Amino acid sequence: MWLIVILLLIFRLYQANSKFYYWFLFIASWLLFLLFFNTRQLNQQLKNEYSLSNQQLIVEPDQLKIDGNLVKLTGYWVEGKQKIQGYYQLQSQNEQKQWSEISTPINLKFNGQIVEISPLTNENQFDYQLYARSQLIVNQIFIKKVKVSSVLRENLLAKLIDWLHQLRIFIIRKLGSLPEPLNGYSQLLW
Repeated sequence: MWLIVILLLIFRLYQANSKFYYWFLFIASWLLFLLFFNTRQLNQQLKNEYSLSNQQLIVEPDQLKIDGNLVKLTGYWVEGKQKIQGYYQLQSQNEQKQWSEISTPINLKFNGQIVEISPLTNENQFDYQLYARSQLIVNQIFIKKVKVSSVLRENLLAKLIDWLHQLRIFIIRKLGSLPEPLNGYSQLLW
């Protein structure tokens, strides 16, 4: 029904030779693109939990956060061809130190579990699934075993993006060395 109304509106605007016709086509094409993009993203979302082995994840240095013995990361899952949220439980203080010193893009070869991001369970709870979807993330990985190696890219644009991520983590770490109240405020800006 709505499709017929829209088609009649397009036809009427075209007959009137109006500038609105071109604006309407522009907006309609963007809406169709966004609808396609959202559908594609929902198709990547998993409905069951799967075990993964010998998978690759490319992570930029500023997408790593270490919280005690938990590494939270956002990266590109090569085999799944999607952006993904990952978690890894550190085994030792030495390993924690190694992860905190990463300043270049890394390639993680890992084994683990992949699941969809959990939906809301309480009525007024923060909707993390919606937030993650706004970041183009629909699945999360719980890493059990990992092997870290560096990434060497040949594409000039990818090298530029990697350099910008490296610059960002350098600035964040420099701001972290400022005196106590100032370092927290300045790191939030980056």
